[in-house]
Amino acid sequence: MTTIHNLNPEKRPGARVLLFDCEKNLLLFETSTNPSDFNDEIIWMTPGGASELNEKPSETALRELYEETGFSPSLKKCVWVRDWIWYHSGYEKWYDTHEYFYVAELTRESPKIKPTKDDELVTLMSYKWMNLEQISQLKEKTSPIKLKELLIPIITGNYPEKPLSIGQ
Repeated sequence: MTTIHNLNPEKRPGARVLLFDCEKNLLLFETSTNPSDFNDEIIWMTPGGASELNEKPSETALRELYEETGFSPSLKKCVWVRDWIWYHSGYEKWYDTHEYFYVAELTRESPKIKPTKDDELVTLMSYKWMNLEQISQLKEKTSPIKLKELLIPIITGNYPEKPLSIGQ
């Protein structure tokens, strides 16, 4: 049996994108850190991922969004930051992540995603464009945990002056 601990998690800075379609539906990915393990936790999260060496957070956000969706809209503003430690069961590794969340919008309604890299599909189980009501009815967890509450001012265009620290 493998002992799981987080005494020395690997640093993993990153960025995510709150990508909205023209109807203010948010793109969410149904993910699992180990999709072959049916007992692994399912989490709905926004597109994004780890930064490459010397990459700025906004560059990470744009690169990850393109790799995972095929979309390359302009970023609006960084609205949230979070620090969290998490376990990737597929790699059996703990990560210490500092992430930036940027807003971006598309001019179409719920377009189909077209990932540009095969490895982006490893943990992606499905995706869906969701409104606030649909997000609040999810049975699985969201990342961040309080996603629905955090989105309310963002959807109305009421961005914080400085990025909010949002916790997990």
